[in-house]
Amino acid sequence: VQKLREHGGEFFGMRKDKKLIGICGLNHINKTEAELCKFHINTAYQSQGLGQKLYESVERYALIKGYTKISLHVSKSQIKACNLYQKLGFVRIKEEDCVVELGEEALIFPTLFMEKILS
Repeated sequence: VQKLREHGGEFFGMRKDKKLIGICGLNHINKTEAELCKFHINTAYQSQGLGQKLYESVERYALIKGYTKISLHVSKSQIKACNLYQKLGFVRIKEEDCVVELGEEALIFPTLFMEKILS
């Protein structure tokens, strides 16, 4: 969180009964673009519209800050997340394999890159 804020970004939390149930980061890319990152809702609270509510708060903040575009990337295997992003108005820009290497081993994650133009 501190590193994100040091680079012009912000971090948001969602609570229910004083318990943290969701988080979302907005990473500053440039004057007009930010990247949505670390967007998670506790499994017990998913499919209740809370992710949409949290995102809407983040988008309002982005507009106040003058951003005109929010981008993100998500693993294709995260079907719920992909569907939520499409519902929120994000469009697919490209798809590519992200390779993570650990020593001599590598994992390949098919990844979607998406963006939303704010208005």
